Amino acid sequence: WYLEIAKTQDRAATDPILLRILETVMKMWHPFMPFVTEQVWSSFKGTTLMVEAWPTAMNVRDEAAEREFSGIQEAIVTIRNMRATQKIEPAKKADVTVGDASLLAHAETIKWLARVEELTVGDKPGIQLVLGAMDVEAERKRLTAERDQLAAYIESTNAKLSNAEFASKAPEKVVAQMKQKRDEAAAKLAAIESQLSQI
Repeated sequence: WYLEIAKTQDRAATDPILLRILETVMKMWHPFMPFVTEQVWSSFKGTTLMVEAWPTAMNVRDEAAEREFSGIQEAIVTIRNMRATQKIEPAKKADVTVGDASLLAHAETIKWLARVEELTVGDKPGIQLVLGAMDVEAERKRLTAERDQLAAYIESTNAKLSNAEFASKAPEKVVAQMKQKRDEAAAKLAAIESQLSQI
């Protein structure tokens, strides 16, 4: 995460941190791949890694910063999942509204990692993708078709499972698999209905 986020930050602030990470990783890898790590170390430090002290853990934790970063991660993952679910092309950026105004402080990071064009605060909680009119109509049609297909599958599966003759003859493993697939389809159906309610 930090390697990607560093690309959006001031290099004067991130380079010392990235260098420390690299140095620590090289020291920890050295017992397992001494020749490679020695070569890498000498290429940017000009010294011998073998005589360096073993890294020690820093007993420093900023729980507030950790919570804040977790919120950023959650927002990015949510947007990525929404893009994937709605089949938005990777090269295409989308506008996003968020209910949490504090995320705007990290707008550049979220834009970079989630392929967002504009990030604004909306009047709804959570996160919503804002698509163009044509995109919305096409997405509504796609989701409606997928919803109908899942609903039909669930209905036919329930009918088969409630058939006494089938239930008495079908192996337990087959019945269990059908129930599992039905439940998975029901979860997808609920997610699609939620998406439809937002567009």
